[in-house]
Amino acid sequence: MEVTSIRDLIPKSKHDLEAVDALREASLSSIIPILDDLLDWTADGNWPIAKPLADFLVSIGAPLKPAVQRVLQGDDGPFKYFCLHLIVAQWPRDLKEDFQKELLRLVEYPSDHDIAEELPEVAEEILATIR
Repeated sequence: MEVTSIRDLIPKSKHDLEAVDALREASLSSIIPILDDLLDWTADGNWPIAKPLADFLVSIGAPLKPAVQRVLQGDDGPFKYFCLHLIVAQWPRDLKEDFQKELLRLVEYPSDHDIAEELPEVAEEILATIR
């Protein structure tokens, strides 16, 4: 895969596993501007690219927190579900703790969309790993 711009590293389709390989070769500082775009490709955990890309994003750690925060504060229930399941649940305890407020909100004050996507249950499972 030829990379002439950092935007070339954003997957082009849900099958673009070559992009994930190229991301592994890129420097962290170069991909920070596209983290939101990359996270978008994990919005449906059924896509072939979702799990390999999520695994890569988990390895980034703290720099991904603002992008995850935006997802969890949004209203896309399925995206929140996969973000919690594929990313937040896989992070080490210290990073999970940074999302305790959002996780508690999902458990205690879920929206109808959150309930439909079983977000309170997923959030409770994550909270149990940091208590």
